[in-house]
This record gives sequence, C-alpha cells and structure tokens, in this order.
Amino acid sequence: MTKQDFILELRMVLSGKLSSEQIDSHARYYEEYINAEIRNGKTEKEVLEALGNPRLIGRSILDAEGVSTNAYGQEIDEAGEDRRYHTS
Repeated sequence: MTKQDFILELRMVLSGKLSSEQIDSHARYYEEYINAEIRNGKTEKEVLEALGNPRLIGRSILDAEGVSTNAYGQEIDEAGEDRRYHTS
C-alpha cells in the first residue's frame, strides 16, 4: 500500500458519513503525519505499517465524531439498523 492508497481508502470509509471539509481535514492530517515521519527517517512502508489499516482508522474517526457504523462501515441508527433503509 502506498500513501495515496492509504489516504484514498480512508476517504472512502469517511465518504457520505462526514462533510467534505471534515474528510479533507482528516486526510490532510494523515498525509502530513506520514510526510513528517518520512522526513524523520522512516520509510513510507514503515509509517503505513505502524499506522495500520485505514479502514479501522476511519471507523475510529467515525466513532469519535459520533457516527455509528456496523462491521462493514455502514452507518446505523441507535437501534443498530442500517440507516439507508429508513424512510423517515
């Protein structure tokens, strides 16, 4: 996985669940973090391995933002039901 792959995957997890400004902010944070670690002597691969799975990071961000998701990253309501199927 490359830095671009990581950022793209993170954006995909957050897409539709956060505003574009929030997504840009989180993506920018991780891109700057990765670049800083590389400037400090780590390889891109080392930094990405240390960060871990961008999908899990995305789910953690959504949890911190108060957006509940199921194991597939789909937004759910307080009853644990997929919000895409609610009409009200």
